[in-house]
Amino acid sequence: MRIDALHPEHPAEELKREFAILSLDGVSMNFGGLRALEGLDIELYDTDLVGLIGPNGAGKTTAFNVITGIYRPTAGRVLFAGRDITGLKPYQISRLGLARTFQNIRLFKGLSVLENVKIAYHYHSSAGVPASLLRTRRFRREERHIEERAMEFLKIFKLDARYADPADSLPYGQQRRLEIARALATEPRLLLLDEPAAGMNRRETQELMDLVRWVRDEFHITVLVIEHDMRFVMGICRRLTVIDHGRVIASGTPDDVRSDDAVIKAYLGERHDA
Repeated sequence: MRIDALHPEHPAEELKREFAILSLDGVSMNFGGLRALEGLDIELYDTDLVGLIGPNGAGKTTAFNVITGIYRPTAGRVLFAGRDITGLKPYQISRLGLARTFQNIRLFKGLSVLENVKIAYHYHSSAGVPASLLRTRRFRREERHIEERAMEFLKIFKLDARYADPADSLPYGQQRRLEIARALATEPRLLLLDEPAAGMNRRETQELMDLVRWVRDEFHITVLVIEHDMRFVMGICRRLTVIDHGRVIASGTPDDVRSDDAVIKAYLGERHDA
């Protein structure tokens, strides 16, 4: 439900601070003697489009892995829609409405493009194993519905013409789009994109920027993006959070962040007038 539907007498922007969809509360993550995250505090609100950036090794993907349950934080809490999800398994977190893509594409390469999306959409299946084995009328009706919905997602991402092709036969940029389509098929409230523009050319990157904006607006979801392509994050994100050595060093609008001395130092070393 949209924020302004809860309180129609108030504009959504005024209510955002009351309805954080994701909160990282003092999250730290240690690997032996290495501290990857240190007291991380991040909040995302309804339909936010936020970039999480920082130099290599800053802890960005570790933060994603903590949010999605791959890692249990050493300290702190992760709250999703007001619920403490710290320590839940990834499949449990996904069922609550949180989906992600990965830095390295993780498609089911032996399956077709359509089958990749259908697998994700089976989260919503209510037919049990007996119905599947017996191929009951209910099962067949549900399978038709899942296939129709999966094709709708493929059309959105301009992949419907290749629905029967093996997923690993797609060009790299289309594999990226398929991974996002599969994540959206779980009908998330929060979508985490880990370097979605990696390996894309300029045209593909611009198309992806337009697509991410459209997805956020059309599906009314919140999006958190890790991306090294500054043109990408500066072009689509309302807010940026910058981390370095596992700590937040800056947060604000793209204009605020691009001129922040701590950010410039983290990326480039000591600032020079040149």
